[in-house]
Amino acid sequence: LVGSGAGNASSSAGEELAELVAELRNYSRETHHEKIIRGIAMCLALVNYGQEENADATIEEMRGDRDPIIRYGAMYGLALAYCGTGSNKAIRILLHTAVSDVSDDVRMAAVIGLAFVLHKTPERVPDLVRLLLESFNPHVRYASCMAVGIAMAGTGDSDSVALLEPMLTDMTDYVRQGALLGT
Repeated sequence: LVGSGAGNASSSAGEELAELVAELRNYSRETHHEKIIRGIAMCLALVNYGQEENADATIEEMRGDRDPIIRYGAMYGLALAYCGTGSNKAIRILLHTAVSDVSDDVRMAAVIGLAFVLHKTPERVPDLVRLLLESFNPHVRYASCMAVGIAMAGTGDSDSVALLEPMLTDMTDYVRQGALLGT
């Protein structure tokens, strides 16, 4: 089901796509297999690429789900729906989720999503995540490093490198890894 759904989603249009999305959402609620749920969540995120406002209903439903894996998919769905647009609405939702969701994975996806929404104006990302780099949550610090790295890749921006340098000595190993990847 998931494989056929992902393959059909890219070629479906209008009503067929809505029907497929509804079927995938229902299946994600019925199954207890984490990998299948994660596959469905990422499929729904990818289907929303470039859809902007057309994806809002699906994303809102996913954001309100009890399952953190579906909310994780919602963050990537939001990031992909508004990829490169610099949408203040998407940025506001991602930042709110980054500091308020109970799941570390969802928080991490929200922060990384900022880099995708702002990829056409990458110089905004370091300023947005500056405070998040000081978060008590290591997943948020890691994602902040990755967001700066994704957004500023290939620019050689010395301010971004300087922003990430203190993270190279973080107490948490994967935050140090994210800082190395980000620089």
